[in-house]
Amino acid sequence: MPETTPESPDFPRLSSSLEAYLKAIWQVLHRSSPDSHFARVKDIAAIRGVKPGSVSPAMGKLAKLGLIVYERRNSISLTDNGKAIAEKLAHREQLLNEFFEDILQIPGPQARDQAIAVQHCLSDASTLRLERLIKHIRQQSEADIFLPSPTTSVEVTISEMVPGQRGIVRHIRAHGELNHQLIDMGLLPDSNIRLISGSMESSTTFVVALQGFEITLTNDQASAVVVTLLL
Repeated sequence: MPETTPESPDFPRLSSSLEAYLKAIWQVLHRSSPDSHFARVKDIAAIRGVKPGSVSPAMGKLAKLGLIVYERRNSISLTDNGKAIAEKLAHREQLLNEFFEDILQIPGPQARDQAIAVQHCLSDASTLRLERLIKHIRQQSEADIFLPSPTTSVEVTISEMVPGQRGIVRHIRAHGELNHQLIDMGLLPDSNIRLISGSMESSTTFVVALQGFEITLTNDQASAVVVTLLL
């Protein structure tokens, strides 16, 4: 797997495996009592899901890079540089997890797995931009930007639209699996759509044009998506 390159010249290049071990050390120390400054090999192995014997080679490499102080079969502690990198990695994973779970509505376990996989490829600049994006989306949400438009606009569900009509998705009246299905299809707030075929009186499915492609919705799905018609 390609190595990541921290943007600070003081930080060494780390493989994704060494990053994971460094973060595991930080997690052990973070979960311990405030007075604890040392981690044990068996605790690191438990977090990484490996045998204790597999930990030692990685600890040796991290020690040579000046990121940890390692006394073989005894204790492990982070240097200042090691702590700085580990905290940055932990923050990056948390940020990605929030993005996948809170913004993209991906279920918790899947969101965590994807955050762990992606974090090793994310640069410091991309992390900062992602952080700003999440903050911006939350600020917009707090300002009710995704709430229905004023009463002067016409709002209907997709199932109530007439073929050829266009609209802007406002919100989804669904929870759980149905909500996740619609989001996975790309029916996000402010998305532009056009009903290609289907009607409440005679159809059980509705074909919708969305961002250059077509999706097919069941009646339950179409009835859960509220749009503002573009008159």
